Amino acid sequence: MNEKNYENIRIIYNKDIEPTIPLIEKYIEEINTKSNTLLGINTSDKLTIQIDYDEEVFFMRPMLLTGNEDYNIGGYYYGKSNTIYLYTNNPIRDILMNMPQVNISEGNISITDNNFKDNLFHEYTHYVIDSFIDDNKIDNKAVPLWFKEGICDYITGENIFFDGELEYISLKNLETYEDWNKEKGNIKANIYEQSKFAVLKVVNEKGEKVLREIILSCKNKDFKTIIKEYMNCSFEEF
Repeated sequence: MNEKNYENIRIIYNKDIEPTIPLIEKYIEEINTKSNTLLGINTSDKLTIQIDYDEEVFFMRPMLLTGNEDYNIGGYYYGKSNTIYLYTNNPIRDILMNMPQVNISEGNISITDNNFKDNLFHEYTHYVIDSFIDDNKIDNKAVPLWFKEGICDYITGENIFFDGELEYISLKNLETYEDWNKEKGNIKANIYEQSKFAVLKVVNEKGEKVLREIILSCKNKDFKTIIKEYMNCSFEEF
């Protein structure tokens, strides 16, 4: 594996990915500017981005680190080591052409929902949010996971395709990692789209800057109280 330092970020990759590194650096600059503009957050915490080329290693690591198994992901952020893990078995297709990634496992073919750039933007926003929470000495559990995931997908910039026929999961059941992992496999629901839709409602009514204010408010208020103050309705109504 090769390494390259880009500002405060260490990028780890194999030689096949070398030609795409300048584009990855442009992606990093773009999402860093975007997160700073939308959230008013510009973190300088050290970050590692590791781009795996071994599919087995990439999918086994979450099980070893967190005990969670998921074979339909293109990236994940591990906060304890400030590391984003991304995967590509075809850097030309995945990074340069930015196409949805195709995974083949035991004869089964699956296509991930997002492309490499989307995965990088999503996981980088997790890093920014977690760094901001830590810098401001906020209990990470005080910020519901659905709110973090919704912000990450909102900043990624993808359109919302929330089907009215999909099963709705109460936001109170999407607050923790345990909650999220329990509902993640529910094919009748789309908890990422639902969370993004909830964040979009906040933004549409109160503006983007309020996302930062809401996170800061979690330092000394519970989230239900915060929603009531900002959205002028109870959490249940929201």
